[in-house]
Amino acid sequence: MNKVLNYGKNLVESTKLKDERKFGFININYESFEIDDINSIIDCTNYNIYFMKKENGVGFYMNWHIDDAQIIKRKNGLDGQIKISEKHYLHYNKNKPKYTIIIYGSDYNIDFEGGLLEFTDGTLIEPKKNYYILFNSDELHKVHKITKGIRKNILIKLYEKDLD
Repeated sequence: MNKVLNYGKNLVESTKLKDERKFGFININYESFEIDDINSIIDCTNYNIYFMKKENGVGFYMNWHIDDAQIIKRKNGLDGQIKISEKHYLHYNKNKPKYTIIIYGSDYNIDFEGGLLEFTDGTLIEPKKNYYILFNSDELHKVHKITKGIRKNILIKLYEKDLD
């Protein structure tokens, strides 16, 4: 996993991925969320959108990952796979998302403990209700283990439309 983490750190250092992050608060109702609620965050005209509400409890975590990508181990990559180390490649089964948005529906240290979002540059996000983060889906990130309560969030992925 160190090679994957090194890939993520090098990617952030050698590109402007970190500059694409956007943070803030949005006035939404978690229970009645509709995709039009994100218009103040990003213009969605050129994107196909996938979203889901998530409620994760004690024990949930996510290791270092890149959205919609599988990290596979093989000697030689296949067409379309991205080399991340001598024997590791990123593979996307379908379309690759351009951006990910997470909107929190619960508060850290009130509704749950643990469950922090972390990026490879050490940035830690302490979720607050109605707080959002938009980031380039190429960024490696993880979610720390939830140790108490329920962490609610809305996960949104934006896929570029073919404009041909």
